[in-house]
Amino acid sequence: DFSATSDNYSNIKIVVNKGQLLIGKATMTVEHNDYSGVYDGSAHSATVTPSVTDGTTVEYREKKEGATEEDWSTNVPTIQNVGSATYEVKVTNPNYEEVQIFEVNLAVSAATLTITAKGQTYEYNGTARGEDRATYTDAEGLEKVIVEGLKGADALTGITLNGQETNAGTYTDKIEPSAAAVGEATGNYNIEYVNGNLVITKVDTTLT
Repeated sequence: DFSATSDNYSNIKIVVNKGQLLIGKATMTVEHNDYSGVYDGSAHSATVTPSVTDGTTVEYREKKEGATEEDWSTNVPTIQNVGSATYEVKVTNPNYEEVQIFEVNLAVSAATLTITAKGQTYEYNGTARGEDRATYTDAEGLEKVIVEGLKGADALTGITLNGQETNAGTYTDKIEPSAAAVGEATGNYNIEYVNGNLVITKVDTTLT
């Protein structure tokens, strides 16, 4: 109920008319950055930062032919292995204008891995000494090389060595490494190889 009094009026009648209260949607901004880096053994994502987080939903879907509305997901996409991908991003909040769909790009390039064959020394025995295209996957065999540049929990899982000589002498860069394997992560590396030396020492002999 409403009432009103006035020194100048009597029998004041109050009439209440129905009306509408309209609250327009505000505008929300979103900052976003792609991810591009060299393989490091870890997963990475793009950054998407709405100016308003309370009540805001961020959804992603991979940009591809035939993508549907059912493909939208709140799971944040990541990239770890060498490659690239583009994702569409949609940011919504019931109290704010819908942000137009935009794209973020994820890309990882290969890291450099250096494999150096350790020098090997043998005593002359009249037969070929060194490595005859030998492939090693065991711990002892893998110790025949020096590995530089592994990332995260990656480990060398295989290596092939080749290079032989028979006569005594020093053979520079004779031991040649190749076909290095790093488990399922091999494709994340550009592998460089450095040869090792082979030394065959003379045998002491006694003439009588």
